[in-house]
Amino acid sequence: MNTVCQGFAKEKGIAFLPGSSWSFHGKEISYTPYVTEKFPMGQVLRKSIRLRDITMYDLYLPLVQHPNPEAVIPVEKITGPVLLISSKMDYMWSSELAAEQIMKRIKEHRFPYDYRHLSYDYGSHLFVPMDLPSTKFFKGDRGKNKEGGRKARMDSLAKTLEFVSKW
Repeated sequence: MNTVCQGFAKEKGIAFLPGSSWSFHGKEISYTPYVTEKFPMGQVLRKSIRLRDITMYDLYLPLVQHPNPEAVIPVEKITGPVLLISSKMDYMWSSELAAEQIMKRIKEHRFPYDYRHLSYDYGSHLFVPMDLPSTKFFKGDRGKNKEGGRKARMDSLAKTLEFVSKW
C-alpha cells in the first residue's frame, strides 16, 4: 500500500475504527480515511459473488488514487533495497496501482538503492510461493488461472531470491 489506511476491526461484523491502522511510540500515524463511514459489507459481498472472487478493491482504490498527502508512506526514506510483487488479478485491493505509485515516488526521489516491481498477470492476493488451501478462494489461482498463478508465484520466488542475493 502506498498510504497508511484508516483502521478497521471485526467488531459486530467489520467496522471502521476512528483512526489509523498504525501508531508509533503510542502516537497515531496520519492516515487516509475510507470514503464511506460504515464498512460496506453488502457491497463487498455482492461484488465478491458477482466477480466470483474475494474483493475489497473498490474500498481501497480511492485511498490509493487519492491518498492524504500526510499519510503517503515515505518510501524514499527506506535505507535498503525495495522489492514489490503484485498481480493484475489481485482483486482484494489495488496492489498493482499501489506498487506503481510507490515506484513513481522512488524514482522521483532518486532512490539510491536497488528497487524493483514484479508485476504478474496471474496470481492473487495470496502471492506466496506455495500452494495453500486458501488460494482456491481467489480467481487468480484457480480454474483456468491455476497454472498461471502457480508459475507466477514460483517465478516471483526465484526473482526474490536473486534480488536478495545481491545484498
